[in-house]
Amino acid sequence: MLDQLIIGAHLYTAHLDPHLAGVCGDQRCTVATYNSINLGVYARTSTGWQAGAYRNSHRKPTAYAGRAWETSCWALHCGVGMFGATGYPSSAVVPMIPVSMRYQSVRLAYMPRIGDKASGLIHVSIEFGH
Repeated sequence: MLDQLIIGAHLYTAHLDPHLAGVCGDQRCTVATYNSINLGVYARTSTGWQAGAYRNSHRKPTAYAGRAWETSCWALHCGVGMFGATGYPSSAVVPMIPVSMRYQSVRLAYMPRIGDKASGLIHVSIEFGH
């Protein structure tokens, strides 16, 4: 029996730390230099396994994979995920641990700042197949 697939589209990221001076390759960067239009796609099984790709905040291609867990909370669906992502200057694979809320097909995800090399962020995506 095949798992039900949920298909998603990555749309936009708001970086939360305006005073951040993170590492962007050989130069320093600020939130103003980050790319906020992070277009991409992903697929998630009904058991939570997820993989996808998008253009990251450094304007580089990123591929990622991992697992997401979701539960109902009031009229929302609340979740947390654990992923590994490529395409960032700080490491070959970086950890991502987003906390998210979904209402119907719109998902908002929050990821806190990781050390001094990444901004905290809020990310918007749309999902189909629920």
